[in-house]
Amino acid sequence: RTITKIKATETLIRKYLLSNPSRYDHSQASSLIINLHGFGDCASDFSKSVGKSYGLDDLADRERFITVYAQAAYRSTKDDTYWETGDNGGANIEENDIYYIEQVISDIDKDYNVDLDRVYAVGYSNGGMMTYSLACNRSNFFAGIGIMSGTMLTETCNNTNPVPIIKFHGIEDGVLLYEGN
Repeated sequence: RTITKIKATETLIRKYLLSNPSRYDHSQASSLIINLHGFGDCASDFSKSVGKSYGLDDLADRERFITVYAQAAYRSTKDDTYWETGDNGGANIEENDIYYIEQVISDIDKDYNVDLDRVYAVGYSNGGMMTYSLACNRSNFFAGIGIMSGTMLTETCNNTNPVPIIKFHGIEDGVLLYEGN
């Protein structure tokens, strides 16, 4: 799926993958999980590893929740994709990842019966950093977040609605060192 926004001079397109449970029932509101890949990864590979190999899509089928694998758009000097944390206040899906995720939720809610009180974000590594940023900047959007091998970067948070967090980060982590780097 894509999100398309028309600006005065250009069309902006961002992609995401939607995993809809096979037993989806439009008459019942479904939870939504936004799943964010790590630095240099992509939504399609992440959906294959997390969704297929690790069984998140099977769990979504059994428990009837919708899973989204969002695609980062920023590029490093080596052309690796990554999430840019923080809210720059812009309403541009290419220049503000917080705004992009808001638009993903809105786009899915147009076609599916999403329980907006049960929207969750999870992320790995840089995706975990972005997940923290989502909870920090849009605490009213998320019922909870989960982070694997990620850390929270320095941000000024909107603390009006504390968001429950579960975090996994081991001392043997070779991707994002537990003690920092």
